[in-house]
Amino acid sequence: MAIIYMLDIHLCLLWLVIEVSVENLLRGIIVASGNDACVALAEGIAGTEEEFAILMTAKAKEIGMENTNFANSSGINDPDNFSTVRDILKMSKYLIEKHPKFYEMFSEKKFTWNRTGGDPITQGNRNPLLYKNLGADGIKTGYLAVEKYSLASSIS
Repeated sequence: MAIIYMLDIHLCLLWLVIEVSVENLLRGIIVASGNDACVALAEGIAGTEEEFAILMTAKAKEIGMENTNFANSSGINDPDNFSTVRDILKMSKYLIEKHPKFYEMFSEKKFTWNRTGGDPITQGNRNPLLYKNLGADGIKTGYLAVEKYSLASSIS
């Protein structure tokens, strides 16, 4: 379980503690592009988002991604996040071959989080190819400060 601390002005500035499973954080990231889940998981693994970005960049280099740098866990809103199509292909191939169980999550069309203290939240996958009859089975939409919108997808 990951524990997320949140501050809510509507509760007299009291800290809330919400337990979220790592699996739900991963589904939130993979299916719903949850940047908050990226930060929670990064801090749980490496202590800080900055340290996690260093680990991500090191892993990218280890699997042959020569033109990629991560400045944060979500990949957005920082010009120091960058990659190439070739590197995203290398990462995608690594994901499919080395982590097939996680890869299955990328084909899920929706994710419902049964949150504590509220109604369930359902969000759809942002990969438009999953909704067409093409045989697409996943990967990810993205957004970078300089490159803008992107889509890495696979079809089986």
